[in-house]
Amino acid sequence: MRIAFVYPSYVRHAQANPEIAEDVSAGSYLGSPPMGIALLAGLTPDRHEVVFYDDRIEKVPFDEPFDLVAMPVFTPGAMRAMEIGDEFRKRGTKVVSGGIFSSLMPQEMAPHVDAVCMGEGEPVWLDILRDAENGTLQPVYRASEPFDLAGLPRPRWDLYFAKEGPTGYRSTGPTGELTVDYPVQISRGCPLRCVACAIPEYMGRKMRFAPPEWVADNFRIFAEDGQSRHVSLTEDTTSFPAGKVQSHFAEAMGLSKGLGTTMSYVGASPHQALLAPDEFYAHLRDLGTVSIYMVFGFCPVSRKAFQADQDAKEYQRAIDAVQRVRDQGLGVYASLLVGHDEEDLGVFDQVLEYSQRARIDTAEFVVLTPYPGTPLYRKLSEEDRILTRDWSRYNDANPTFRPKNFTADQLRAGYQYLWKEFYRHNDSARHAVQV
Repeated sequence: MRIAFVYPSYVRHAQANPEIAEDVSAGSYLGSPPMGIALLAGLTPDRHEVVFYDDRIEKVPFDEPFDLVAMPVFTPGAMRAMEIGDEFRKRGTKVVSGGIFSSLMPQEMAPHVDAVCMGEGEPVWLDILRDAENGTLQPVYRASEPFDLAGLPRPRWDLYFAKEGPTGYRSTGPTGELTVDYPVQISRGCPLRCVACAIPEYMGRKMRFAPPEWVADNFRIFAEDGQSRHVSLTEDTTSFPAGKVQSHFAEAMGLSKGLGTTMSYVGASPHQALLAPDEFYAHLRDLGTVSIYMVFGFCPVSRKAFQADQDAKEYQRAIDAVQRVRDQGLGVYASLLVGHDEEDLGVFDQVLEYSQRARIDTAEFVVLTPYPGTPLYRKLSEEDRILTRDWSRYNDANPTFRPKNFTADQLRAGYQYLWKEFYRHNDSARHAVQV
C-alpha cells in the first residue's frame, strides 16, 4: 500500500489575535512535528510505501493516489483534520485518525474518517494496515491494554529530516518558520489530576517508561548524519522528584550524553522546579540544555500566586522557582496562564508585575482552555459555561468559556495586553517566541 501520514495545521496565537503580531514576531518559530507519526512509520512493514506531509508548511496533495491516509489529531487541529478527511474521502481514499482528540472525542471525528484509533496507536497499527489492505477497515480500533514501551520501534525521523533546509526543519514559504528541536517522549501517563490536562485520561495515570537504551538511540539518530540537532522532552513529568522517575531519567540521559545531540528544553511547573533534585539539573547541563519551559497555572504554587486574594508565600515561591533554575545554570521560558475562577481583572497586572520581579525575559501568555477529556471541560460543560465547540479556537489563544469574575471579551483583551505590554519592554526576546 501507499500510505500518507498527514499532520493537520492549526490556528496559532497571532493568527487568532493579529493585534499581538505588531509587537511580537509571529514567524520565527514553528512547533515541532509530532513523534507519533515517526513511531507508526517505524512500525510499518517495508513492503508499504510511506510518505509524510506537514500541513503547516506544505500543501497536502489530495489528488495523489494513496491507499490509506493516517492523521494524528490534537484539539486545535481537529477542524482542519476533518476537512482533510473529507477531501480525501471524496476521492475514494481511506482515512484513519488517531491522537488525543480522536481518542477523547471519537464521535466528532467519525463522520469525517473511515476509522478512528482510540488510545495508543502502536498496539493496533498493524491491525489497521492489515484491514486496510484487505478492504475490511473497522470503524473503531482500541487497544485492550496500555502499550508496553519495551516494544517501541525505531522512529522514522528521516521523514522529517527530508524536509530540513540549511537551518533546520522549516517552511519553504515566505515566513520561513523554523523549528529548532525534535520531540522525544521518554515516558507515558501521569498520576496527577491537573484541572486542564487530558494526559491522565488519554495515557492513563500510571507512568510507563521507555527503555533508556531506546531513548539514547533517538539522540544518536539525530546526530548520525553529522547534523547538529536539538531535542525537547514532550512530557512535564521528568522533573518529578519521585525515585523511579529520577532513576529512569538519570539512566536515559546518562546514556544519551555525548552522542552529538543537545537538549533545547524540558518542561516543569514552578512547584516541580523547586522540588526537582540537583541531579536532575546536572543531567540537563550535561546535555547542553538551554532552558526550563516553566508552565504556570496548573500547580498550587502558580495558581495561588495569581488569585484575587494573592497568597504571598506562594507568590514568593513562584519567584524562587525561577531563581532556582537560574542558579542551576539554565534559562527560563515562562508559559503564563490566565482565566481561572479564583482570578479577577487584576490578574493581568499581577502577571506582569511577577514577570518583572522574577526577571523573566522570554514568555508566552496562555488563555485557560477546557480541552476535551480534562476535569475543566467536564466542570464547565456541567455548568453550561462552554461558549463554543469550534475546536480551532481551542489553541490557548481564545476565550472558549465564560470566566467567573470577568467577561470573555475582557479575558481576550487582557491576554492581548499581556503579550503587547511584556514585549514592549523585552525587545531582545520578541523574535524568539512562538505565537
